[in-house]
Amino acid sequence: MATVRARAGVTFDRTLVYATAGYAHMEYSGYTQNAATRFADSSGIDGWTYGLGLEYAVTDRIHVGAEARWAEFDSTVMQYDVPYTVSPDTFQALLRVSFKLGGK
Repeated sequence: MATVRARAGVTFDRTLVYATAGYAHMEYSGYTQNAATRFADSSGIDGWTYGLGLEYAVTDRIHVGAEARWAEFDSTVMQYDVPYTVSPDTFQALLRVSFKLGGK
C-alpha cells in the first residue's frame, strides 16, 4: 500500500495535534482453490486515507509521535473460479521516534 497525504494541525507548546488525509493505492492479490485447481488474481485498487496524530518534542532534536490511520478502497471484481467483489479497508496504528541530525 502507498499513500500521498497532507497533514495540518495546531501546536500547543511542544505538542502538535494534526489530521492527515490523501490518496491511497493498494496492490491486492488472492486466490480460491478446489481440490485440483488454484484460481489466482491480482489488481491495483485506488482509494483514500485519513487519520489523526500527535507529536511531542521531547527536546529540540528528539520527537515522539503516534498516529491512527484508516484507508478505504474502491470495490473491484476479482476473477477467481467465480467473480468475487472485494472492497478492502485497512487500519494502522503507528508509533515513532524522530531524531534530527545536524543544523540548528
